[in-house]
Amino acid sequence: MLAFYQGYAFDENDRQIRYYGEVEHIEIVPRKELFEVTERNQHKAEKLYRKLFVKNLEEREKPIIAYRPRIWAFISTTKAKFDDAEQLNDLYLGSSLEERLRKAPMNIIEKSMRNEQTI
Repeated sequence: MLAFYQGYAFDENDRQIRYYGEVEHIEIVPRKELFEVTERNQHKAEKLYRKLFVKNLEEREKPIIAYRPRIWAFISTTKAKFDDAEQLNDLYLGSSLEERLRKAPMNIIEKSMRNEQTI
């Protein structure tokens, strides 16, 4: 699966992930097949790029919001994290302890913390 982060160029729809889809296949192609060749970038024309073909581009019911503007290339995550995410930080994979804490109900975490403090 591939999701698209919309940066500042998207004006009122910026800093969010709204669209995603399954990657059908990937081809390796020269840059000139993807972008216009100009005098300024002609030296990169033969550089190889990955061309991803996405089938069934879908729109999330509620976009994933980035509260801090950033520039990303890729974030690895799971489908479950993507489906549950409300903000971009929810997508990051943590350690197994962080993942267990994220999934645990808050009252269990608070109780556990109180028990650790009394030892």
